[in-house]
Amino acid sequence: MANLADLAGLFTRPGVDFRETLNEMLSHPHDPDCRYNWRNLRGLRTSTHPVVSEKAQEMLDQGGQGTLGSPLHREDRAVHSIATHWWPAILRRAIL
Repeated sequence: MANLADLAGLFTRPGVDFRETLNEMLSHPHDPDCRYNWRNLRGLRTSTHPVVSEKAQEMLDQGGQGTLGSPLHREDRAVHSIATHWWPAILRRAIL
């Protein structure tokens, strides 16, 4: 199971285009044996977590080069989204 640090590392791999990362996420076998009986948006059985593939596709569909939807901006936004969840979790663990 991936954690927030794993995702941050995935989104910021040196030399790997962010679109390539998103395309990998579209078909990564999170449940190779299909034990969870996940379905994609077309209703077909899938081993890829449906939310992961949905969000990866959303990011691929958002705009082109040089806009707020550019790959670089999406990468920054993805890492920022992780950080907004990461820091509160770290703080909670530090306080406990």
